Amino acid sequence: MEEVVQRINQTIERLKNADNLFPPEASRLRIELVSMLAIINVEVAIAEANFKKIRLACRGMESMKSAIDAKIYAEAQPEAKNWLEKKAWQQTTLELIRSLRDFTRTLEQERLLTPKGEL
Repeated sequence: MEEVVQRINQTIERLKNADNLFPPEASRLRIELVSMLAIINVEVAIAEANFKKIRLACRGMESMKSAIDAKIYAEAQPEAKNWLEKKAWQQTTLELIRSLRDFTRTLEQERLLTPKGEL
């Protein structure tokens, strides 16, 4: 997952200077992000399952006075943090994919609307 996060951060840095981004490169970046999203989705599912195991174990602890206490305790565990971090990267990746899609659409619309002599 660290390598994926590193690649996403590199993509973010590249997109900060979108004025120099051409449609083929934007499409390539979007395809790369989609492939990374597949990896992230698996990681999120595993992290969520691990968190739910902890949460279930907390419900059975005698020291927990209520289900709310068990939930709060479970959410304070590293598994919860891990799950939330991976969900955040999942959301970030989705937003990057959407942004690149919109960017390439806009460039294509501009190209189609620009008279041929002005390109």
